[in-house]
Amino acid sequence: MVAVFTVTVAIVVVPWKNTSSAPAQVPVNRYAMLDDGRAVLVRTTDGNGHLLEFESRTIELLPGLRALNDLPLAFADAVAEHIAGRGKTRNDALSMTGRITGARVADMLRRKVAADGTTSTEEEVQVLDGRGLFVLGFRTLGSDPQPTIAEPALQLLPPDPRKGDHWSQTGTIGSLAYQWEASISDVAPATATLGSFDDCLTVTSSLTITDPAAPSSSQLLDVYCAGVGAVTGSSTRTDGEHRALDTVAVDDRAPAGVPDVAPSVRDHAADGPAGDPSGWVLSRVGSALPISTIGAETVPPVYLPTQPPSVLASTDAGGDLVSLDLGDVSGSVAWRFPTAGAIYSEPRYDAARGRIYVGATDGRLRALDSRGLFLWSTPSGDNVATRPAVANDTVVFGSEDGAAYGVDATTGERRWRTKLAGAAASSPAVSGDVVAIGDDGATVTGLDTGNGAERWTYAAGDAVEAPVGLAGGDFLVADRGGAVARLDPASGEERWTADAGRGSAVRAEPVLFGDLVLAVDDSGTLSALDAATGDVRWRHRERGYVGSPAMVGTDAVVASADGRVHVIDAAGNVVATIETQDARGGAPAGFDYGPTVGGGMVWLADKTGTVWRLGPAAQGSSQLAAAWLHASVDAPFAAFPFVSSAVAWRDSAVVLDTRRHSFFIDPTSGTTTAGPVVGKDGDVLLADPVVAGDTLLIDAGSRLLAVDLPSGAERWSQPLVGTRYLPPAVQGNTVVTI
Repeated sequence: MVAVFTVTVAIVVVPWKNTSSAPAQVPVNRYAMLDDGRAVLVRTTDGNGHLLEFESRTIELLPGLRALNDLPLAFADAVAEHIAGRGKTRNDALSMTGRITGARVADMLRRKVAADGTTSTEEEVQVLDGRGLFVLGFRTLGSDPQPTIAEPALQLLPPDPRKGDHWSQTGTIGSLAYQWEASISDVAPATATLGSFDDCLTVTSSLTITDPAAPSSSQLLDVYCAGVGAVTGSSTRTDGEHRALDTVAVDDRAPAGVPDVAPSVRDHAADGPAGDPSGWVLSRVGSALPISTIGAETVPPVYLPTQPPSVLASTDAGGDLVSLDLGDVSGSVAWRFPTAGAIYSEPRYDAARGRIYVGATDGRLRALDSRGLFLWSTPSGDNVATRPAVANDTVVFGSEDGAAYGVDATTGERRWRTKLAGAAASSPAVSGDVVAIGDDGATVTGLDTGNGAERWTYAAGDAVEAPVGLAGGDFLVADRGGAVARLDPASGEERWTADAGRGSAVRAEPVLFGDLVLAVDDSGTLSALDAATGDVRWRHRERGYVGSPAMVGTDAVVASADGRVHVIDAAGNVVATIETQDARGGAPAGFDYGPTVGGGMVWLADKTGTVWRLGPAAQGSSQLAAAWLHASVDAPFAAFPFVSSAVAWRDSAVVLDTRRHSFFIDPTSGTTTAGPVVGKDGDVLLADPVVAGDTLLIDAGSRLLAVDLPSGAERWSQPLVGTRYLPPAVQGNTVVTI
C-alpha cells in the first residue's frame, strides 16, 4: 500500500524562557526559542494577497521524562531516537539523563481557521538542544491516528547560526523520502508586520518529497528575530502555489492584526434555563483531562452559545483551557489551549465579540477567539485568579500583585492600572460605569471603568475572596469572616450587611434569587437572605453545599461536595436530589464548584475533570444507568491510554493499551483480569484488533501480528507497508488488510 502525503513546511517558532542551563548556552536560543505557554498568531495569504487562514500556535514544554511518557508513542520513540541516536530505544534515552534534561522538547499545537471558517488542529513536536532546533514529526488531530515522523529529525536551525551557514539532510517523512537543503543568507535588521527588529536571521531552504504519485518540492524563506522568533515566512511549491506568512500577534505585545475570517455563528437568544429542573436528567458530557491523567476541575464550566455550542473547562493537570464540543460528537475535545501555569480564573465569554478572556497563574490574561485562536495576552505582576469583567470595550481583571487592570478588548493594550489594598482573588463586577473588586486587604474598591480612577472604597470585615455579585444593579460582597453586604454602586454605601456564614468564610459569589440572596459558606451551609433587608429567611446546614447556586425559573440548583445536585424552591424546600452515581456508576463524583447555566441547561464539573449536563430528557428517551465504569488509571490497568475498542472473545471483552498490555473484562460485572503484554518493542497499534477463534489479529504498524489469546504468545507475523486506518478483515482462513 502506498500512502500519499502533501507536505508544506512553514516555520514559525515562538520565544521561550530558559528553564535549564544547557539550552541557555546554545546561541540559536536568541532566535528560535521555545517558551512554555507562549503563543503566536500567524496570518497566511496567497500570491495575490488574499487571506487563506489564521493559525494560532501554542507551546507546551515537556521537561525531562515527560517527553517520553506524555507524548503519543510514535512521538515518544522519535524523541528517544533523537536523544540517544538512530535505532536506540526509550530505555537508552532514559540512561542519558544529561541529554534529556538539557533538551527542550516542545509539543506545538497549531489551531487553524481558514478563510471560510473551517477549523483544524495539527500537532508538531520540536526539540531544541546543543545540536540546534529540529522538527521530529507532526499529525492532524482527529484524522491522523498516528504521527508522521521525520527520520532523521528535520533540522531547522544550527546551534550557532551565522551568515553563510549551510546544512543538508536526506531521510524519510513517514513512508516518503525527503531531501532538505538550508542556509542562512543574511544576518541583519528586518521590518515585519510586528515592527522593526535589529537582530534577525534570513533562512532560505528547500524541501523535496519523493512521492511516486505526486512528487513535490518547496522553496522556503523564513526570517527569525532575536527575542521574538520567526516574524515572516513564505513557501513556493513547484506547482506554483505560493504562501506568505506573517506573525501578527505574540504574547505581551499589542497585535498587529486580528482574525477577520468568518466568525463562528453565535446564538444571541436568551440562554438561561427554564422549566422544572426536578425532573431533569444528569448526564456525562466529557472529560477535560489529558488522556490517562488524574486531576480535578479548577473552574466552573462556561457554556459558549456558538454554532456548534461548546463548554469550557480546565483542570489542575496541565493548565489547559479545554473546549468540549456539544455538537454531533458531543463531549469530544474541540481544542486545547495550554498556559504556562494553572487556570483558577473562570473564563469570561464576550458574546458581542465572540471572544474568551481567561487568566492563569503565569500572571497573564489571554484573549482567544471562540474557536481557540490566540489573539493577545497582557501581563500582570502575579497570578490572575479573577474572572474578567467586560465594560464596553474594556476588560477589567485583578491580580495577586495587588492591582486591578483595565485593558483594550481588541488589542489587550493596558489602559489603566490601579493599586488596591491587597492581592485580588475576588472577581470584579460592573454596574453602569463603575466596576467593583474586592481584595485580601478587606477592602472593596469602586473604580471608573473608563480610566480606573477610584470612586469609593468599602471596608469589609475580612478579606474579600468571593466574586462580587449583582442584585438589581447593586453590588453583593462576601468576605472571609462570613458577612454578606449589599452596596450602592454610585457611593459604595452599605444598604445592609448580614452574618451569612456565622464565622465561616464565604468564598462563593452571592447570587440574587427572586427576593432572596443565596450564599454558601465554607462549612457547606446555604443561607437565604432577604434581598431588601439582609434578614435570614432560612438555612440548610446538612448537605455540604459548594459554590454558587444556579437559578432555573423559580428554583435554585445547588451542588454538594459528595457529588449530589439539589433542586431547592424559594421556601427552602429540597424538591429533588440528583445523584452523579446514577449516571456514572461506581462511586459518586464530588464537586468543588457550583453549577453554571447556558443553552437552556445547567453545567457542572467534578473532581475527576468530568463535565456534566443537567437538562430536560430528549423526547421519547430514557436514561441508561451505567452498570460499571473503569478508568485506565484504575487497577489492574497499567495507567496507559486504551488504544482500541473492546473486542469479544469467549465470555470476555478484550482491550489493549498503548503499551501493549492486554486486559480481559467480564461484560456483566466489570471484573477485570490483566493479561499478557502482546507484541514487542517497536509495535505501534494502529487500528482495532480482530478476533478469529482464539487468535487476536493486530495491525502493529510495520507488521500484521497474530497472538494466541489464552497464552499471549505470538503465533506469526507478516510485514506491512504504509499506514492503514481500518482493522483487518477475516474470511475463512484469509486475512485482508488495506
